[in-house]
Amino acid sequence: MKQRKNNVISLMDKKSKLNRCLEKNYDDFLQSISGISRQMLINMAGRIAAYSEVYIYFTREYEWRDEDELSFFLLFKDPLTVMVDTWLDYRDCMTVDLGGVLSCLNYDDSKVAEYPLQEGVQAHVLGLSRFDN
Repeated sequence: MKQRKNNVISLMDKKSKLNRCLEKNYDDFLQSISGISRQMLINMAGRIAAYSEVYIYFTREYEWRDEDELSFFLLFKDPLTVMVDTWLDYRDCMTVDLGGVLSCLNYDDSKVAEYPLQEGVQAHVLGLSRFDN
């Protein structure tokens, strides 16, 4: 029973940590587009919408149940961009609820190797299978 309680606490801690990270990533993204021209905003409309959709989905709607999923996204400096880019690259084959982001990341190891990792994280970690499908 104590092990299960520790796992639940760990899951909740990681979820809170990831939510804080996603919030920071989202704020940074909004800050990065705050001074650009109207035309650039129009050109970026799809990407802006994707950031908002993915941010809202993974911070408010997605039910994190797997500590490994949380641990994986916590490896990155900007997990929101990893999620958004994956959504934009694979959205035609994903479910409407964005649940396919995790499956697509598991499928395409080479894609995630392009993103900066948190300080102290070893790059070889990404070569491991991350999720059970």
